[in-house]
Amino acid sequence: MTCGTINGYRYHHRHGETPCEACKEAMRPYWAKVDHRRRARRVDLEAPCGTPSAYRRHLRRGEPIDAPCRAAATAERAEYRRRKRLKRLRGSWRMVIIDYLETHGAMAEVHLFDMIADRHDDARRDTVHRVLMKLVTDGEVESIREYTPTRYALVDD
Repeated sequence: MTCGTINGYRYHHRHGETPCEACKEAMRPYWAKVDHRRRARRVDLEAPCGTPSAYRRHLRRGEPIDAPCRAAATAERAEYRRRKRLKRLRGSWRMVIIDYLETHGAMAEVHLFDMIADRHDDARRDTVHRVLMKLVTDGEVESIREYTPTRYALVDD
């Protein structure tokens, strides 16, 4: 066995010995090369700047955060809050539509949406339509097709 070589380092390990300083010194260039390849591979897998994961990477490494990464993270948080709010309101849109139909009687979907949008800034036409169709499917609201446009009214119990 020759100390101060890569094979000497491996010999120490195979025999359960602590490698000597000369063998550790011989391994340092090899470790540096392996480490460099591992880091290069990791960099290739990293998300590019301008994405939420790049923003989190900057935070994790303590790097300064660039404008595209900050904008991407802000947009992701805004979308998260929007989805969370919609999830919370999903049941309440149902109650809003029922309340309007109960108060104002049968009306077309367009007029229903206009009335709701006057009081609810976050109302969206597709959301009102989806909830109204769900109410029709559930049998809580009936569609009166003899009028154009179709009117919707609460089902009398």
